[in-house]
Amino acid sequence: VHTGAILDPLRVRETEKNLRNFYESKGYLDARVTFRAIPGPNDTAVAQFDVHEGSPYAISSIEFTGNRAFSDRELRGFMKTGTHGWLSWLTGSGVLDRKTLDKDVDRIAAVYYDHGYLNVHVGEPEILTHGHQITIKIAINEGPRYNVGSIHLAGDLKFPKAELRKLVTLKSGEPFEGTALQ
Repeated sequence: VHTGAILDPLRVRETEKNLRNFYESKGYLDARVTFRAIPGPNDTAVAQFDVHEGSPYAISSIEFTGNRAFSDRELRGFMKTGTHGWLSWLTGSGVLDRKTLDKDVDRIAAVYYDHGYLNVHVGEPEILTHGHQITIKIAINEGPRYNVGSIHLAGDLKFPKAELRKLVTLKSGEPFEGTALQ
């Protein structure tokens, strides 16, 4: 929606949605956006978006279930999403940003994968509100931990196997590490 444009209901709804998403990303989960077209002269109208912000919400806790390999504290350390604290006004922590939270879920799954948990499933975060506080609950199904079996170098090798074997970072019997394979 911009000056001089023909009023398009689809763009109005898209603008309302974008404004709501912006406020939500800043912690205002109850923000409401309403549109009004105020008639003007010569078949024109003024587009007015009224925003009622509501009160901001803050993340009070992040909890995990099903995790055995890593403590809750360790898992929270892998996340960019954090709880609200006394420095939140400076750092911006404690605000729910769903895109960041989705990336955190992927990051946690990658950490498990890199420690031998190839079948890990990190569930969709559950967002619970109580008052203006948010609790995030994340269920984890670690699955079995895989260890490296035997390692064989095969093919038309241009260099001696002994020399190439020294370059292999994976070791038999150790937990599989996805980044070591790369």
